[in-house]
Amino acid sequence: YDVGNSPMGIEYDGERIWVANNGDDTVTILDASDGSSVATVAVGDQPTKVLFDGASVWVLNIGDETVTKIDASSQTVMGTFSTGSTPADISFDGSRIWIANTADDSVTLLRASDGSLIDTLSLLGAPYHLQFDGVGTWVATKETQPTVTNYQGWSVTGERWFVTRY
Repeated sequence: YDVGNSPMGIEYDGERIWVANNGDDTVTILDASDGSSVATVAVGDQPTKVLFDGASVWVLNIGDETVTKIDASSQTVMGTFSTGSTPADISFDGSRIWIANTADDSVTLLRASDGSLIDTLSLLGAPYHLQFDGVGTWVATKETQPTVTNYQGWSVTGERWFVTRY
């Protein structure tokens, strides 16, 4: 089925398929029953991920570090909200939108009802992946270890991945 340029993220809302088109800053909406085009909605710069929260579709825009909220039934933009630096993933926990920000080692929490900022969680490393399990949100984080040189001149640099549940 035809969508926009450089499709990246895809989501199903129970009726429609939503595709983030990274190359033209849009989301294409297709009817899931026959693949026909329903609408194309302009969003922020370089959309990559799409998330359905039961009523709205959230689109993560890495190019301008924002997330766009779209009413799923009317396909109208409800607002665009700031994230942290270099957003990488998005999740929903029933009331909050979680956004993993890799460049500033943080997670942005937005109120799903209106997109307002609830909190920013500072982490020990860069969060890359998020997953809600029905009780808590799991965050996969990469921590880059600084170069350490021992007395014999050996240097060690590395990274450590860990998962934390909030």
